[in-house]
Amino acid sequence: ADPYCAGFIFWTIADSTVFNKKAGTFTGQGVFDPFWRTKRHGTTPEAMAVYNSPTCILLDTETAPRVYRENTDPLLCCGTDASAKEGTNRVFAVGETIPVEFILSHYGEEPIVGGKLSWAFVTKDGTRLAGGDIGIGDQPIGPARSVAKFTVPAPDVAKPTRADLVVRVGDATNSWPFWFFPRTRALQLPETVVLADWGSAAAEQAIKDGKNLITVDHQTGAANFEMGWWNIGAQVGTAILPHPVLGDFPYEPYLSPLLFRIIKEGAKLPVEGFSEDDFVIVGEGLKDAYLYLAVRALPNGRKHVFVSGLDITSGTPEGTALRNALVKYLER
Repeated sequence: ADPYCAGFIFWTIADSTVFNKKAGTFTGQGVFDPFWRTKRHGTTPEAMAVYNSPTCILLDTETAPRVYRENTDPLLCCGTDASAKEGTNRVFAVGETIPVEFILSHYGEEPIVGGKLSWAFVTKDGTRLAGGDIGIGDQPIGPARSVAKFTVPAPDVAKPTRADLVVRVGDATNSWPFWFFPRTRALQLPETVVLADWGSAAAEQAIKDGKNLITVDHQTGAANFEMGWWNIGAQVGTAILPHPVLGDFPYEPYLSPLLFRIIKEGAKLPVEGFSEDDFVIVGEGLKDAYLYLAVRALPNGRKHVFVSGLDITSGTPEGTALRNALVKYLER
C-alpha cells in the first residue's frame, strides 16, 4: 500500500557479529544467528516466510487517509519520513464494525487466474466465529495491491475472546490476532473493595478499615509504546505473568495490540511495599523498569491490587474488562 516501501527491511538476515565498545558487548542485529540458526525466543524460517515469500497477504484495518512523503536522502531507505505512522486497533466490542482491507503482493512464477480469498475469525480451540470467500479475479505478477475491502460486524461473544483472522489465497496464508469483548459497564464496587489513587489518604484509610484495595496511578498520557523501525520509546519490553487477578481477561505473555490503547508509563521500580513475588505485569525501559500490575497480601488477610500505567478508567472495552476482572478477583 505504501508506494515507497517494497517490504520489510532487516539490518541483516543473519548476525554479522561486531564488538560494541560503548556497550561492552557483542551486537547481533540479524534475524538469525551467525550460523543461520533460530535465535532463542526469535522468529523461525516458517514465520519469516509469511512475509518473505513470492506471494504475500497483508491486512489494513485503519480508515484514516494515508499520507506519504518522498524521502530526499537516497541513502536512507527506511527513514521515518518515508511512510505513514498508522494506529493499530485489534480490539472491538460486540456491535462495532471492523474495517478490513486485504493487500496482495504476488511475484510467483505465474499470474493468479480466477483467484479466491478465504478469511475467517478462528479461536484457539478452532471455533469459527465468522468468515467467507471472496473472488479476487486474475492477479498479475507485481507489487502490492488492494484485492478486497469490506466491513464485518464484530462477532457476538459472551466473554472476552481472542480470535485470529486467518486468510488464504492459494498456498499463501497469513493471520492476525483480534480480541472481542461483550458490551459491558464498569461493575459497581462492593462494600469490601475500595478504588483509590496510589498514595492517597483514601487508600491508607481503606487498609486501616480492613478493605480490599485497588490503587491506580498514571492513568492518562500518551501510550507508552511506539511501533516502527529503529527509534525506540521508553517501553522496550513487557512481561505478563499468568495470575488469577486477570480473571477472564485474555492472556498474552507480552505486550500486544490488546493493550496498545490503554498502556501508559508505569511506576518506576522499586515500588514500596511490593516485591518481585507480587508482580503480574512489568516493563523494561531504556533506563528504568516499570511496574504496571501487582497483587500483595495485606496483614489483615485482605488484598491490595496495584495498577499503574494501565488505564482501567478509559471506557474502552479492554479497559473496562480489566477493571471488572480486578474487582471480581477481590470479591472472592
